[in-house]
Amino acid sequence: MKRKKSTITEPYASSVPRFGRLRRWQRVALALFVTLIALLIGGVLYGAYGYQPPEAGRGYDSPYLQQVGSRFVETPVARFHYVHAGKARR
Repeated sequence: MKRKKSTITEPYASSVPRFGRLRRWQRVALALFVTLIALLIGGVLYGAYGYQPPEAGRGYDSPYLQQVGSRFVETPVARFHYVHAGKARR
């Protein structure tokens, strides 16, 4: 008995899904989303563990706060900063 020869033809190259079932705009959107999430996580981690604020007295002193009455109120719980503005009496 003879075996029937069958040839397998390849489909057109454009119909072969190269990256799964996602279309190009979906791949781009997914890549942008993953990049955004990675940057967000990196920023949060830097803010939580990497950033160190300047020491007291070495930070930026605003000329505006020096010009207006920048004051502090000491309480047993916390120290509050406020600016006296307007013409109200003390």
